[in-house]
Amino acid sequence: MDYLRLKFNLENNDASGKLPGILGLPLLGQKQQGLENEEMKFLEPNVVEGVYSIPSRKVTVVEPDLEELGAILFGEIGNRPLDKKLLEARTIANIALNRAEKEGKSLAEVLRQPNQFQAYKGNQYNLYKSGKAATSTISKEKVDAVNKILDEIRQGTLKNNIGDNLSYAHRKDNTIRVYKDWSEQKKDLNNIK
Repeated sequence: MDYLRLKFNLENNDASGKLPGILGLPLLGQKQQGLENEEMKFLEPNVVEGVYSIPSRKVTVVEPDLEELGAILFGEIGNRPLDKKLLEARTIANIALNRAEKEGKSLAEVLRQPNQFQAYKGNQYNLYKSGKAATSTISKEKVDAVNKILDEIRQGTLKNNIGDNLSYAHRKDNTIRVYKDWSEQKKDLNNIK
């Protein structure tokens, strides 16, 4: 992936380079005391290949974020009919995007946080990361559902089907439910798988 390299004066937040008025967020490093004219990588959403912005979202997504999200979705969604897989994948993707937006973190940072997504580093996650996930009909259907959601993000067409909710759970009645936060989810523990 190509990145737009710029000089960034950390003292007065001045970026010099191509199209400074529409720059994205710094990809590497945060503003730190005592650093001046540090060279940092910046991204211009919708200008640099592999950088995606979603209308109505205050988060920029890059291709490595989507690779991580794909593995998480593959591990999290169940073996259900395709429409249910898509609903579940869309819900989980929106939960992760909501958390990234709220916490001011990248999507990958949110996905890798401890105890946030059961699939992280699990067997299904690793299978997807290995590139061998589409070896059976069931797995191929899951890969297709994941790819559809990732493509919606790339195209900026992912619909927010959960509002500003930050948590979800698979319930014993085989449904998925979203919650405003963990405290709300905690009240529903008797109904969660």
